[in-house]
Amino acid sequence: LDRIRHGSARSADLQLIERTSKHVIELSLCGLGQVAPMPVLGMMRAFPEEWRQHVEDGVCAAGDCPMHARALMATAADG
Repeated sequence: LDRIRHGSARSADLQLIERTSKHVIELSLCGLGQVAPMPVLGMMRAFPEEWRQHVEDGVCAAGDCPMHARALMATAADG
C-alpha cells in the first residue's frame, strides 16, 4: 500500500494485495481477521480506475497521496 501511495507500485502489487486479502479472509480463525481486509477489497472493487491511476500513471486524482506533492514541486520548479 505504501508503494501505491508513493507512486512506485507495479500491477503485480495490486494482485498481491487482492490475493493476500482473500487468503486472510479464508484462513483467519477469528471474526476480526475475516473482516479486516474487506475495506481494501471494497475500495479496489468500487474505485478500480483510481487504483489503476496510482499504479500505472503514478497519479493521485484526489491529491491526497505523497506522489501528488512531488508532482506539484516538480511543476513549480519547472516554472
